Amino acid sequence: MIRVENVSITYYDRKKSESSEFQVENIHFILEKGEVLGIIGRNGCGKTTLLKSLVGLKGRDAGEVEYDGLFLGKDNKQIKEKIAFVSHEWLFDLNTQVKTIRDFYGSFYSNFDRKKFDELCEQFEIYSKSTGMLMSLGEKAKLSLILALSRNPEVLIMDEPLSNLDPVVRAEIMDLLRDYMADGEKNIIYSTHMIHELEQIADKILYMKNGKQEMCMDMNEIQDTYFAGRRVDLEELFEIFA
Repeated sequence: MIRVENVSITYYDRKKSESSEFQVENIHFILEKGEVLGIIGRNGCGKTTLLKSLVGLKGRDAGEVEYDGLFLGKDNKQIKEKIAFVSHEWLFDLNTQVKTIRDFYGSFYSNFDRKKFDELCEQFEIYSKSTGMLMSLGEKAKLSLILALSRNPEVLIMDEPLSNLDPVVRAEIMDLLRDYMADGEKNIIYSTHMIHELEQIADKILYMKNGKQEMCMDMNEIQDTYFAGRRVDLEELFEIFA
């Protein structure tokens, strides 16, 4: 089980000419084993800030984050082995070869499965001597996910993994995610603008607006509450909460 209770975060954007303060406030949800949470909202609503806080990359002002009885901030070493974070950003030097990335990344995690990594790279035609400079956006996105999956994490946390990718690559990544979830024991927390793909995989949706949680419901509740029993269209939620 994943429990997030009243999490609040202050974020300072130092990329701007003058530092600006941004607040994410009182986020709360529970995920049972086998559930996928989709996080949606307009650009700048706080999705990335929240996800980075859930993996310990940003501090919290308040609230608790629990993974199966382990608490972020107290049990970080054990939690690090359970969760994997996939960013939409390329995090490696563009001149570094895939095999070097594999060895560097794998050295940080005792549960990294090199054989699984190599098999997935072969399946998705990611070559060991390729570099970030030579790979397409789709290949980089697949490599980032392969690195995470090669750790066999219990929780996969992803920030916009399908951004700027063509439909074929998006479909391949969705297939990887379905395979990952097949045993019913894993969780995904997933922020995305590609919400039609999210409709295919999410069990619950968290909608954020201006750093606040407007709604968190399972898909059946959303269907009954906002769509009078018809098929859920997440695009329409943007209009409802605009």
